[in-house]
Amino acid sequence: MHDPDRIRAAFDDQCFACGRENHLGLGIDGFTVDGDRVTARFAPQPLHRGLQSRLHGGLSATALDEILVWAAILLEGVLCVTGTLD
Repeated sequence: MHDPDRIRAAFDDQCFACGRENHLGLGIDGFTVDGDRVTARFAPQPLHRGLQSRLHGGLSATALDEILVWAAILLEGVLCVTGTLD
């Protein structure tokens, strides 16, 4: 297991998905590791709405992508990016 706060400190605070200084981004935060499980907090804001005031599908895909990449980083220590979303 790798320390989420120590690893996040090395990344850009302007990241759209998890950047602490990007106030228009998704604000994904609170990454925790418990055994082989990684969790995070995501509280969609009104500006994230799509059709009929529901979370925009592209943003839910972005959130899932971000959390899965962080799972690889935190559980395996592997820096990676998504090649495709199928």
